[in-house]
Amino acid sequence: MKKERNWSFRILPGAAVYALLLVFAVLFTQFLRNPVSNAFFWFVCFLPFISLFHALLGKAALQVYVECDTVRAEKNQTVEYEMRIINSSPLPYPFLETYISEPRADGVRCNRKKFVLSLVSFGAHVIKNKVTFRYRGLYEIGVESIYISDLFRMFAVRLDVENYAAVTVYPRKMTFERYAPPFTTDSPSAVVSRNIVGEKTEPSDIRDYVAGDPVKNIHWKMSSKADEIKLREYGSVEDRHVYIFCDLARATHAPEKSAAQIYDALKKTITEGRDRKTARLRDKINRENRETAVEMKSNATDKKVENVFVRIKNAFRKLKGDLKYAGNVKAGMSEETASTVRMIDDLISSTSRRALEKEYKKKEKAEIKEALSDAAKQERIQKVEAALEKAEAESDLEKIINAARSEEKDEDPDVRAFGGRVKKEELSDYDEYCADGVVEMTIAAALTEIRKGNVCTVAWFDPREDSGICALTAGSAAEFDGIYAKLSTASNVDSEARVSYLTTAVTDASNITLKIVTSNIDPVNIAEISGVPAVFGGAGTGCSAELILFSPAHRFEDPLERRAYASETQLRLLKNGIVAGEMAEGTDGVGNPVFVPV
Repeated sequence: MKKERNWSFRILPGAAVYALLLVFAVLFTQFLRNPVSNAFFWFVCFLPFISLFHALLGKAALQVYVECDTVRAEKNQTVEYEMRIINSSPLPYPFLETYISEPRADGVRCNRKKFVLSLVSFGAHVIKNKVTFRYRGLYEIGVESIYISDLFRMFAVRLDVENYAAVTVYPRKMTFERYAPPFTTDSPSAVVSRNIVGEKTEPSDIRDYVAGDPVKNIHWKMSSKADEIKLREYGSVEDRHVYIFCDLARATHAPEKSAAQIYDALKKTITEGRDRKTARLRDKINRENRETAVEMKSNATDKKVENVFVRIKNAFRKLKGDLKYAGNVKAGMSEETASTVRMIDDLISSTSRRALEKEYKKKEKAEIKEALSDAAKQERIQKVEAALEKAEAESDLEKIINAARSEEKDEDPDVRAFGGRVKKEELSDYDEYCADGVVEMTIAAALTEIRKGNVCTVAWFDPREDSGICALTAGSAAEFDGIYAKLSTASNVDSEARVSYLTTAVTDASNITLKIVTSNIDPVNIAEISGVPAVFGGAGTGCSAELILFSPAHRFEDPLERRAYASETQLRLLKNGIVAGEMAEGTDGVGNPVFVPV
């Protein structure tokens, strides 16, 4: 958990505040010129040195203690740890930026955390917690470094603590559940412990194959007639050297996007695009309608104003007639004659006005008709409506996508080649889960062979070795403890590290028994495993190979699909002379964890 540090001393934002304070002190001193201003100025000048001394003093004043109730634990065991950061000086430290390595709440791995704490004079900060480690490995719990700031946040210096309590979490020593029913090609079972024979004698019996029996003893002719695997049973004159390859390469997952996902994404894009286009077009229609409504309202307002002016005009016309009538009477015209003249003038004016109004109304009606039949406006509206209908009709493309999606197989071929897809919520610790299962299964296989009296060499990828591969040999349980301790803390390696590379650990030239333990059955890895026996000349040189497959099927979106793919893989390997069996964690009759066939 040690991280690279990029600075040991840093100027903080408080330095900018200090610069303003210094300018103020200079101006204050220049204006007042008295002992008080001078004292204030010199205090401000010495303030950075005081702050820096306070921060540097913290490097000697801070003490860190890390304790765990155990440094050796088994997987799923609860461990209690405590971290104490103590201020042994009378000066307070309110700004301590602390970096620690602490296990995650789910106990998968340790994460680097950052937090700011404050310590009063002779104060202490305690972090105490319990964690259940779910996976094997080396966990470093402790304080990495502390960045100490002064009271005014002008400077920060780094205190390298590097105080860790290393907890080694060991995998469980589990066993294989012996599988009694026959191992058939359409129902493959697990590889379990077996007697490994050396030099052959005459066959003593023909019996059904039991998982773990030597592949070279299979009676292929009788098996093909019986539709189940039959075995020649031989006596044995010596035990053999067994090589177990522990595949710690990270599993290769299915591609991020399958064809089905692409179809779904395209469908979503089209649907959302159509919805957005439909919304825009409807907004356009509503905007056209609003503009039309505003125009009609404006026309109505203009009409009202025009009516007012007409009434005013009529009132002026009446007033003008009255004035003319009064003038004629005053000029000596009789009232009767003046009334006749007024009537004739009104008649002429009324006739002319009605003619003008009729012409105006005719013109207004023509304008309204022309406006209603305006070709450009109607064309715009028709275009909008046509575009809207087209957008709604684009669901035909969606139907095509759905048809293409339904015509596919149950799973995309790219995904199918990996046995399905891992659930998203299981990806965070999928590598740790598979590696733990493979290691525990390797331990179970090695202990089984040692109990049979065989010499066992366990090989795995290990970056701690110069060659990148660690291979250790044990002939007894005591010797195996050294393998167990080192294998327990082996880390995962990149998926490019293939099982075939581990064959360099084999020193024998013939009569080789290989056990390959893995959880990765992607096409490339299976092709590598299929070619392993050929490296040693195949069955003709007495080489037998078995694959023990750790099953993480319950972490897949479709566990049945994953198991079906594993069964097909076992059949393909069997054609290459490799007997494969899939196992998962289970319990025996009294509740102890064991590996059981899937």
